[in-house]
Amino acid sequence: MTGVVVVSRLLTEYLEFDVHHSHLLSYGIDLQCHEKLRERSLGPVAAADARIVADTLLEVGAFQPNNVAIFTAAQDPGECGYDGIKRNFVKLAGAAGESGLFVFHFTGHTFQLKGGQWALAPSDYDGKPSNCITARALGEWLTEAGCRAKHVLLTLDCCGGEGTVGIADAVTTTDVAHPSLYVMSAVTANEASHVAEALGNSPFSYFLSRAVKKHTPSRPSAPTFNFPLRKIFDECRQGSVALSTLLVRCEGKGRRLGLVTSPLAPDLQWFEYQSIVFKGAKHDSVDEIDSPAVVVGRFEPLARHYNPRRPASLHVSTTAWLDSLSNHDSPLSLLRDKGLLRDDRALDAALCSMAYSVASLQLACDPASVREPNLFVTGAMEVMGAMDAAVRRVTMGRRTVELCGRFYREALLRQGVDVTLLDELLLRVDGGFDGEQESSLKTKVKGLVFCILCVEVSGNDLVSV
Repeated sequence: MTGVVVVSRLLTEYLEFDVHHSHLLSYGIDLQCHEKLRERSLGPVAAADARIVADTLLEVGAFQPNNVAIFTAAQDPGECGYDGIKRNFVKLAGAAGESGLFVFHFTGHTFQLKGGQWALAPSDYDGKPSNCITARALGEWLTEAGCRAKHVLLTLDCCGGEGTVGIADAVTTTDVAHPSLYVMSAVTANEASHVAEALGNSPFSYFLSRAVKKHTPSRPSAPTFNFPLRKIFDECRQGSVALSTLLVRCEGKGRRLGLVTSPLAPDLQWFEYQSIVFKGAKHDSVDEIDSPAVVVGRFEPLARHYNPRRPASLHVSTTAWLDSLSNHDSPLSLLRDKGLLRDDRALDAALCSMAYSVASLQLACDPASVREPNLFVTGAMEVMGAMDAAVRRVTMGRRTVELCGRFYREALLRQGVDVTLLDELLLRVDGGFDGEQESSLKTKVKGLVFCILCVEVSGNDLVSV
């Protein structure tokens, strides 16, 4: 889950509240119980999101431990159905005092009902409107609870595209009448849910947690807490948008290219490389682009499986897109400048997104090339080289190759490409990490065709044979 963070009402700079009279309810719907929807269960990431949001707010002292409730469908099935969510929502919203804050966090699916209305899906959602959570239902629950809280904050981290936007709009306009209610929501796309596997959380929950830790003061000694909502929103939004924008999708029979967040984020125009994706693609031929010779001994576990008798080059648009990621205003640079890629989890998620995008660009620009396993070797090494240029040296390891391979493979599968040869390559590469000594390979790159030379290592010197 990833995407653009949006809000339907201008956020205030600070929320001031009494921690002793504030309550937090955090849900991670990791399991859909109805048989028709079970395959769409979000799994452990949804549970991790519910915990990281609650744990972070506890860590900074915004809530007392006894005033926080965390529920996940796999562990608390009775609390995660419609009735359980309503019961806990009404209970905690009603318990918040006049000087307090009530926060409701929800990670899960949204679904569109007949008539265009969007709703949150509890774990027992069966496709019927009677047991889903609409914006109107949230308003009715607040009324039923007699909520007196000084502030109400809803954070919605959901798969289902513009569904959360619809809910946020409805909550903050006609359906819920609360004088100080704010909504932060993550607009998501189906492809982007894979990024969360590498990150361990959805980008929204991950960056929300980091932003809270960065911008909130140390645990306050006084009961009054000043929560910098605007700074947290901006920080969370920038990180989520930047990571999401690294994921280029290829969709439809015509294999059109698009950014995962583009339909709902016109402001993404400030990432200049978007013009490469939408205007620079679809060249009629594959051009060769000179690149300086590089020593990539650390890439040996992958590069040794490149077959020089069947050279594979990336399309000019794919290479131009990778080159653009080192620009000062690229999303990768934004993540770097904010220090967000110092965390290996975020670095893995960025690499996976880039591998997915390489496959998407090749599918759109040179579809015949994607059947050649050599192209994955070329693409993966160029992805890691682009990360080297923009951020820092990437360590080649089993996890990095496996993650890049999984995302690259997923992009091909979505377009019905036979991945049998790619799977065989990935199995061979994976086996190459067992008991291997330090690599001993020198690779020269010209025209993105790898000419692999034999080398031997003598002490710490690399000597050509």
